[in-house]
Amino acid sequence: MVIDREGGVNVEHCARVSRQLSVILDIEDLLPNACRLEVSSPGLDRPLLVAADFRRYAGHRVRIVARDTDGEELYRGLLRGLQHGTILLDDDSVGRLEIPLKRIAEACLEVEN
Repeated sequence: MVIDREGGVNVEHCARVSRQLSVILDIEDLLPNACRLEVSSPGLDRPLLVAADFRRYAGHRVRIVARDTDGEELYRGLLRGLQHGTILLDDDSVGRLEIPLKRIAEACLEVEN
């Protein structure tokens, strides 16, 4: 898969992959019935799933749900990166936070206006 310099997938990439896969599937006749191939990207609010995601998207706005002893806490702000298994976040409400990666229940990029 080809991605742009920012590490993202755009419509052109999806169209190219769709055309190439369609040709391969037709030639190889891998599927017994007619089908519709759909290729997409994770979108503007892509989830952050692994440590490398938190490094790659440093400098972007994120939404993070972190578990603690009282349940879950929601944070929004500017992701500063990941150091030694800890997410560095400039939260909009409370300022600089350090959140251990193991406490993350959910994280995704936020669409910037």
